[in-house]
Amino acid sequence: MQWFGIVLGGALGAMARYYVTRTIQARWSRAFPLATFVINIVGAFFLGLVVMSTKQPSLLHTWIASTVGTGFLGAFTTFSTYMVESMTLVQIKKTGMMFMYMLSSLVIGLLLAYLGMHVAMI
Repeated sequence: MQWFGIVLGGALGAMARYYVTRTIQARWSRAFPLATFVINIVGAFFLGLVVMSTKQPSLLHTWIASTVGTGFLGAFTTFSTYMVESMTLVQIKKTGMMFMYMLSSLVIGLLLAYLGMHVAMI
């Protein structure tokens, strides 16, 4: 049953990433890869929330962690796109923007993961 949750969550996460990416790209025409940035920092928050919310071992918590954490958020967030978009910024001579993108993704992602974990403990 756990694998079904991962498959279902993965399908929904991939569809959500596609929708969010298309929606942001339709409204944002600058070189900065805003869609991937938003997706990854939102995913960091929710993964932090899921990890702390499912700390108590139970079948329901295991299923939620697998479905939402591994399935949905695993498919929703994307490290490989983050890397490719960073290199694309270098190729189009936007090295400063690439460093800003990488650093802000890391710092804000860590802060939001921490916030998600903290919210789950309240």
